[in-house]
Amino acid sequence: ADRDILHRMKVATLASLLILASASAWGADLDLGFAHPGMSVEEFRASSWPPGIAVRCSGEADLPPESDSVRLTVPQPVARLGGTRCGLFHQQDGAWKPSRLTMAGGETEVWGKFFPDRTGTSRLVQLVLKQPASGFSALAAHLTEHFGEPDENTSRLVRWQTDEAEATIIDDGSKNLLVFIIDTRLQSALNARTSHQPKPKAHKSPHP
Repeated sequence: ADRDILHRMKVATLASLLILASASAWGADLDLGFAHPGMSVEEFRASSWPPGIAVRCSGEADLPPESDSVRLTVPQPVARLGGTRCGLFHQQDGAWKPSRLTMAGGETEVWGKFFPDRTGTSRLVQLVLKQPASGFSALAAHLTEHFGEPDENTSRLVRWQTDEAEATIIDDGSKNLLVFIIDTRLQSALNARTSHQPKPKAHKSPHP
């Protein structure tokens, strides 16, 4: 009986350690509060978005047509492997329109690319934020409060890096700046899987 109890305690302890290891594998490094690398698409949908804002993803019905402001389509190799792109939308005049958040005083577009992990859970590979370039300094200060001192800091680029993720603010001289927050392990897995996909066969014309 004592051996049975000891065995069950060992099993329970091992299970607890596995759960903790699984949780730490998707840690909150480079966490913005509403999103962090490796979070599931369900967690992203359930984040504390402002009232009236909903997460919509590629492949869903009744989305607006693709345009400069609506860019949910993912490349076919990514889509074939279950990858999706999600953004923030609100309803206006019976249609879904892209939404923006206010971050560090700037109107900010939020887009996420999700890809299944080994268990099939769709997780955030890459978060992209887009904001007017005039907000570069304010946004860099804002993200430094969240992430700590950056690993690289210039007038056009600020970068943070951890063992499992990286974040970069880029001002390329255009009217907008971009922020990329990437789960580097998932991105590597995505790159490897898409590069090993067979290329689609070209359709031959029936005419000579």
